[in-house]
Amino acid sequence: MTFVRALSFRRAVVAIAAFVVGAVGQAKADFVLDDFSQPTTGTFYQITAQNGNPFNLTTNLGTPPTLGVSVTRSATVSVTTGLSPNAASGTIGAGSFEVSTAANSTAVATLAYSFSAPADFTTTGVNALSVNFSNSDLGVPYSFRITDGTNTATISGLATAGPGTYTTSLSAFSGVNLAAVTGFEVLLNQDPSGALASKSSADFIIGNVSVVQEVPPPPTNDVPAPPAVFLALAALPVLGLRRKLTKKA
Repeated sequence: MTFVRALSFRRAVVAIAAFVVGAVGQAKADFVLDDFSQPTTGTFYQITAQNGNPFNLTTNLGTPPTLGVSVTRSATVSVTTGLSPNAASGTIGAGSFEVSTAANSTAVATLAYSFSAPADFTTTGVNALSVNFSNSDLGVPYSFRITDGTNTATISGLATAGPGTYTTSLSAFSGVNLAAVTGFEVLLNQDPSGALASKSSADFIIGNVSVVQEVPPPPTNDVPAPPAVFLALAALPVLGLRRKLTKKA
């Protein structure tokens, strides 16, 4: 009988723990806008002194269930200075977007996303944009640009060396209707404001572009637990009392 009571108690605790985790985590609603799985076979490109035209590839990414509208991506790579026999090259698709630039050359890239209808970037409770660098040279600038067809806002940042994921809060895009986004761009190795200079001979690989629920930093002081935690903790003494009453009986 003692074993049965202990087992029942453990099951109750496990159930409460699962409830707490679910209650705390269920609001997270990230969605990947582009994981570069399309095209399924990576498309190779090369920009040279003999053919210095920008590379451009337009791909239909389908309809993300969370977004509810179809997405089309237009990827462009341009060499702005230092055309050479192999100024810039790379691949897009099969899980990544790669840009490799020769010494003394500068290349910039743009990922432009258009939608079949205005997209609501806030409908699932997300609050930030995210770009994942699978790898990057130190000091490669990136920018997010959002437009609602009338107003446009751009926020820029700087990637550090190696892999990293960089987020920008949607609240930073003041003046733009985030519930009716008509265009979204990720600008790589470029800052339209000119505050961050494009990096010469920059190499980088992009893993995904996402819209996410930005996780705040952990608090430095103790804070009240979420309501779900209070409910769970309050249930434990009741379970203990029930065990004692059962034992006496």
